[in-house]
Amino acid sequence: MADVITFSCHQCQLPFRVASSNAGRGFQCKNCGTMLTVPSQSTPSAPVIVPAPEVELGAGQQVIRKTDSGRRATVDPTRMITRNSGAHLAVAPAHAPVAGPSSSGKSKTPMLAGIGAVVLVGVVVVVLLATGVIGGTQGPAVVANNLVVAANGSNVPTAKGESEREKILNHLVSPDRTGTSMIDIYRRAVAAKLDRADQASVAREAVSRIETENAQGLTDDTMLDFGEQLEAAEFQTEALRLFAMVARRWQGKTDAPAAYARAQKLRKLEKVDFAAVLSRADEVEQTGVIDAAKALREELLKLSDAAVDGWATATVAARVAEIADEIGRHEAEVARLRRDDPFRFVAARSIHQFRTQRVATRNEWGIHIAEPVVVYYARRKDDSDELAQMRYAEAIAGVVQFVKWFRAEFAEPAGLKRMLPLDIADQGLRDQAPVEVLLFEDRTQWRPYLSDVRARVDTSRQSHFTEQGSGRFSYIFEGSETSLVNLMTMLTHHCLETWHPRAKQTRDLPSFQTFAVESTIAAAISLMKRTPVDDDYEFEFFLQDDRWVKQMARWRGPFAVAANGGVDSFGGPGVTLRDLVASSGGKDFVDAFERNIKTYKGWDDDQTRRVVDSMRAPNSPVLNLVAGAYLRGFNMFLWHFKQSGKPKYRKAFLKYLVADMEGKVTAANQLEQFSAAFGLDEAGWKAIEADFLAYQTVP
Repeated sequence: MADVITFSCHQCQLPFRVASSNAGRGFQCKNCGTMLTVPSQSTPSAPVIVPAPEVELGAGQQVIRKTDSGRRATVDPTRMITRNSGAHLAVAPAHAPVAGPSSSGKSKTPMLAGIGAVVLVGVVVVVLLATGVIGGTQGPAVVANNLVVAANGSNVPTAKGESEREKILNHLVSPDRTGTSMIDIYRRAVAAKLDRADQASVAREAVSRIETENAQGLTDDTMLDFGEQLEAAEFQTEALRLFAMVARRWQGKTDAPAAYARAQKLRKLEKVDFAAVLSRADEVEQTGVIDAAKALREELLKLSDAAVDGWATATVAARVAEIADEIGRHEAEVARLRRDDPFRFVAARSIHQFRTQRVATRNEWGIHIAEPVVVYYARRKDDSDELAQMRYAEAIAGVVQFVKWFRAEFAEPAGLKRMLPLDIADQGLRDQAPVEVLLFEDRTQWRPYLSDVRARVDTSRQSHFTEQGSGRFSYIFEGSETSLVNLMTMLTHHCLETWHPRAKQTRDLPSFQTFAVESTIAAAISLMKRTPVDDDYEFEFFLQDDRWVKQMARWRGPFAVAANGGVDSFGGPGVTLRDLVASSGGKDFVDAFERNIKTYKGWDDDQTRRVVDSMRAPNSPVLNLVAGAYLRGFNMFLWHFKQSGKPKYRKAFLKYLVADMEGKVTAANQLEQFSAAFGLDEAGWKAIEADFLAYQTVP
């Protein structure tokens, strides 16, 4: 029988090498716990002793061996490693080849003999330890880390005894180690006052083992308590790994326990209520009156997306607090504007809609907001807003002041409801909507807009357009005095259409049925006076033009012939107020004029025929001159004539205009409707005619 018996566990194949005197003895496998009996002789799988390379611990149950090439190879985790200051020895598996003769030509017999002697000494020591001749407990054993480890896994002290440090460090390579046991080992290391390097090694191995096992069997609080212990010992990296493990367990879950918040706080994170701040930012941005709100909201979204479940770093939390303060200031400004300038909110909705449309991308735009108007003015490329405002200054001031005047002095007193934009069905919202005016400098800017809105406009002849759907008015403002006067006239037509009860039909029908009103009302209303005031302009509208009053007064004088043979004065009014109301066109006007002058002294048949014939000629300048003066005088008299310092007929005139706009007035009944609006009987007609004659007197 051999002096040494080698065999393996028939369950897990762990190799054993014991003295032959132990044959027949029973013991428990230290690896799998199977009860074994030492055979009477070596089995074919008996291991042999071979030089072992240096090893290091890896994850899980594997031992990683460093090869000569620097690569890492996995070896059987059941192998027990012997490591001392000299040669490294290991128990090799039964199938490991025995080192053979060197291929070198030089004989290595002396060297092999020396190695054999060392091995023999090692075997003897093992046998003596295993049989109990040296040391304590009898039984099979292997050598590991200068400690004799019995087959049942217990540590057997050497002759010098095993220190607490050796026991602790030995556990680091034990296949029995678990996350729970490693926590205990770390605490033993602290209690044993191992140096910092040893404690660090144990701490790293403990956390690695916990991670490998996915913290199996460990509660959140146990891991956090251990992490806090490591943090107190300034093993910050290991502590943070534990805190992060707990955080990952509950990330994104609605039923997370208190330990989740504790873990995040230990990671130096703060819970931030992004949803509340974002909600406030949304409300401010949606008002459209705070330009900076959009950028703040976008920044908040980025910060929120980077945070997990609202947990953020202190730096992020501080920035969110700053943003919340900024939003608070904007909320205060919104509240002030609601109180002092509610129109800004109405305008903001329209501006937002404008910016979503293609027209907003075709040009650079300046925007002027002044209740009840929003003016968009097209800027030149690379033009500053200040320069653009200077070029449009008169037009912007005129537009804003005219719309204010028209609404306050004409539409509201007349009781007219706003009818444009047609796209807004709700009357309340339509009344609140701003009057939108687009100003262009030239037709190259204007034509693309007209194309976008599918407007059929002869841009070679026309310079204005009202878009009924959106209610917008666009105009080519060339910067000249003539262009400004034309702008006011066209804007008058636009406003008359905007507040016209039959807005849908006014594109195909005249705004008014009464000849005296339709022919000159827009020109009369838009007649303006502009006065520079500091850097702005002050406008007056529907002026009483004394030129027409003086003209009618001169014609009303005694009949006279001018030096060129033309008639200089008629000897009485060319037409009466009733004549003007009853006229349905130029023919009716000329008929009334002819009928009147035949009753005045000084006219002969030849003079009468020559004047009347010239007035009946197509496009007669004489008719335009005479009729233009009386028709303008008609509108100005009814608007401006005063009694006791107050307009006498303005309210009745508005009533008649509304009846006309509603379609109640026709060519057949316009005299009747006028009488009803003014409450005129024959005496009333005499009184108003007298007032009309008095109006035709030069002051």
